Amino acid sequence: MPTPFRLVSFPVEFLPEPIGKFSTACAASLSAPVELVAIPALVVAASAIGNSRVISLKQGWIEPAIFFAAVVSQSGTMKSPALQQAAEPLQGLDTPGRRTWTADVTVERLAGLLAENPRGLLLLRDELSAWVKSMNQYKQGKGSDRQFYLSVWGGAPHKGDRKRDSEAISIPRPYLSVVGCIPPAVIPDHR
Repeated sequence: MPTPFRLVSFPVEFLPEPIGKFSTACAASLSAPVELVAIPALVVAASAIGNSRVISLKQGWIEPAIFFAAVVSQSGTMKSPALQQAAEPLQGLDTPGRRTWTADVTVERLAGLLAENPRGLLLLRDELSAWVKSMNQYKQGKGSDRQFYLSVWGGAPHKGDRKRDSEAISIPRPYLSVVGCIPPAVIPDHR
């Protein structure tokens, strides 16, 4: 007989101390579970690092701190306010000369933003289902948006040569982390 699934409390003690304290304080102020703040706070911290640091796993193999994460929780559980509190420090660093985040963007514009901001960006979507549904929306569902995001997630170099672009877009080390929220009932619609 299979062992029943058992929920355990989020392991805040394993987070870096500043992120753990921040997450605990924000969650208490919202009367929300700590993981609703901690998960996006980890992604935001990774985005703050961006391409400024990588880890060398072995000779010739480096990995950036790229995170794609979803906060999966029922509606009304304070996941949106928790996401906003976690993202606010990075959003505050955004300036016209240095972008730190974006939300609603086509892959063509995102490639340009990543080329203009080599340190990287955070893609922040309160409703991740909107991000998934927006993929290939201008290409009658026949584009390659998902493949672009998978390549960026893997840190693969990107070179774009589009007919409308005046010059090629070259991104030797694209950095993009993604975080947002989604209710569990919506997940089966996005397989």
